[in-house]
Amino acid sequence: DAQKLRDFIAADFRWDAPDGKQRNKDEWLAAVAATPGKIVSVSGMRLTTELRDDKVTVCGVQRSIVRVEGKEQIDDQPYCDDWQKRDGRWQIVEAYVPTF
Repeated sequence: DAQKLRDFIAADFRWDAPDGKQRNKDEWLAAVAATPGKIVSVSGMRLTTELRDDKVTVCGVQRSIVRVEGKEQIDDQPYCDDWQKRDGRWQIVEAYVPTF
């Protein structure tokens, strides 16, 4: 549900895309919408969290299952999301690929 996803993302959200460019909320949502096929599910694996005041960082492996031309494809990618509590609710303020 695109609207629910939009509600989780802060207005000043920043995405450090895999190509090294920074993108805003609308650009990130457009990239999600441009995913070929139908997104069946998205889940997190091997999650770690770090809490600092009103901010939490969640890192792990995002598993996306996408149906393309009737066949399901699995895509596992490392990720980190920084969440911050604003106006009584948690929002994602930044997303990026961790470096090891």
